Amino acid sequence: VLDSATGARVSTIDLSAHADGDGLPECGAVEELGGHLWVSCHRLDPSWQPAPEGGVLLKIDPVTETVVGSWTAYSGLTCHAFPGMDELVCHEGVDMDSAWMPVYEGAIFTFDPVTETFGPDVFTESALAANTAVFAFGPDGRGLIAATDDATSSLLCADLSDGSVTTLIDDLGWISAMGVDDRGEAYVLNRSSWTSPYTGPFGVSVVDLSLCADLGGGVIDVGAEPYQLTFVR
Repeated sequence: VLDSATGARVSTIDLSAHADGDGLPECGAVEELGGHLWVSCHRLDPSWQPAPEGGVLLKIDPVTETVVGSWTAYSGLTCHAFPGMDELVCHEGVDMDSAWMPVYEGAIFTFDPVTETFGPDVFTESALAANTAVFAFGPDGRGLIAATDDATSSLLCADLSDGSVTTLIDDLGWISAMGVDDRGEAYVLNRSSWTSPYTGPFGVSVVDLSLCADLGGGVIDVGAEPYQLTFVR
């Protein structure tokens, strides 16, 4: 916990009690929704494969700085909050097996913070024959999924309400991240890939999530290969 004015650390919330058998919880994401913090812990074994204990989603009260709830799912769990959405959108699964070969065993689904339950799998990697760890959704449940086969990413339009997907862009190299603003616009970052024939431009694409329409006229070159983004008000 940091002091927002000075950046100084004022306290620590210990999550070691939620580790799997290797002693590490591997918590890789934290989001704010409904006045609580939601922390996703991947809980993988030492070879980066799913641990028997599964991944875990933790609910933290930021006032008392304590864990007030936990829910287990398949390992490699990551949940995100998006502007205007009342639910978290989650992903489970790993990108590669222990031999570093692509494996498509994961899925995308939701978590309802009111009923405190995970929903059924909406998009499965086995059906898409791709890894789907990078995604973004808007308030109406429409969004984007980066469908990555090895290191070649295609951009799919996706609808949480019916599980439908259509291809918006067939190949953008490697889509490293997406972010959503409070207007329902997704910013998609792409980089070079060691397998894709796509050679650029590399930068950011802006997409209207509700219409699944490109707003920026293609990839906007930012002068380098971007890796991550955030929004500042």
